[in-house]
Amino acid sequence: MDKKATFVQLAEQIEKINSVYEKVHKQEEEIITYAEDYNKEKEKLFTRKYGAKYIKHMS
Repeated sequence: MDKKATFVQLAEQIEKINSVYEKVHKQEEEIITYAEDYNKEKEKLFTRKYGAKYIKHMS
């Protein structure tokens, strides 16, 4: 009986750990998406502001 209770407790702990892992993984994906969007916007603004000068300088 004691071993069965221990196994059930371990299974519950594993479920909790998996739940936390899924939440962290979802937040990680959201952060990556935000960073990618931020970099795209930053690049657009840079190109809009310095694009012509930068292209002439590189030529």
